Amino acid sequence: HKEKKMKKYSILGLVLIIAITMTLSGCGLFEAPGSGSKDPAKIFTTGTGQESDPYIVSTREQVDAVRYDLDACYKLEADIDLDEYTMEPIGTETSPFTGEFDGNGHTLNYLDLSVSEESYEGVGLFGCLRGAKIENLTVDKISAPDLAKIKNLGILAGIAASDSIIENCTVKGEMNGYNNIGGLVGKLSSRSIARNCRMDIILSGNEHTGGITGECLDSTIENCSVEGDITCRSTYPGRSWAGGFVGNMISGEIKNSYSLATVEVTDSASFAMYNGTAGGLIGNFQAGKMSFCYVSGEVSGYHNPGGVYGNWDNGEFEQVINNTDGTGLIANGSADFIKTEGSPLDDDYVVIRPSGIYGYNSAQMKTPSLFSEWDQDIWDISEDYYPRFK
Repeated sequence: HKEKKMKKYSILGLVLIIAITMTLSGCGLFEAPGSGSKDPAKIFTTGTGQESDPYIVSTREQVDAVRYDLDACYKLEADIDLDEYTMEPIGTETSPFTGEFDGNGHTLNYLDLSVSEESYEGVGLFGCLRGAKIENLTVDKISAPDLAKIKNLGILAGIAASDSIIENCTVKGEMNGYNNIGGLVGKLSSRSIARNCRMDIILSGNEHTGGITGECLDSTIENCSVEGDITCRSTYPGRSWAGGFVGNMISGEIKNSYSLATVEVTDSASFAMYNGTAGGLIGNFQAGKMSFCYVSGEVSGYHNPGGVYGNWDNGEFEQVINNTDGTGLIANGSADFIKTEGSPLDDDYVVIRPSGIYGYNSAQMKTPSLFSEWDQDIWDISEDYYPRFK
């Protein structure tokens, strides 16, 4: 009889515990990690989000939850498969990511982005970075909606601005958008830096499309490499620029980098012949400096495609190499032919060539003496292959 009473009380006690737990959970007083909470302290079980004690990210729900504390520091603990998990970009122009994210040498696989009206201006794993740092991360295989309105589209970030740093990152994937389409970041601006990054991408855009970034403004690219295919669809006069590094280089510096990517501007409008400007490294070079870089990917377009640049307004070159066997081009775009009054040539055009650009064939690309001024701590120079990073 006593035993029956004890069993009865045990069952009642268990029911009471379950009821209390459900009530507290419903009130938000108790929530398991990943259960829908927007409180980082409840989602991340390890770390406080400080630089010395970052939140540890080990699940895909926790990757998505980075948006709930945009100023915190995070560290990836393992490779994470995001297959069949859809998320929006982390951070927007009005609420950017300003913290730090250390990939710790790990990979995020199969990132599937959804895009709302709010994030049209910045699409990538991170929508917008301001004063942020992203490092030691690989993003492999990404998909985003093919929407005509999307601009500032990059695999890692849509926008990187205000002294942001992207370092030691690798991106792989295919993306299609409208304006400022980049393999790494859609728009790199305001003293930001992309350093030691690798791109293996297939990109297509309507305006400003580049293997590293669609547009560069007052920022630095160094020790980066690009492989893949870059296509810009010519749809608007004076804006369809494609480059292995940058679509539209407004200002900044590029150094110690190379591109093996195929770059093309295609005809999708009746005025394409006046508009399709493709360059092996830069589509439209307005100002800045490029040094110790080379290109060896095929380049094609409708209006003066160039091995190094498509259009050049200003800017400096130092030890920039066009592998003519690779690009299929000797000339360097429309800046080779400048219209001036009184020229003795037909149609008043004269030829200019900015100093610092050299055309090497395949044999010369494997001649170490021709690269004697290149930093030997960065570059592996050999008679057996083209220059590559150590």
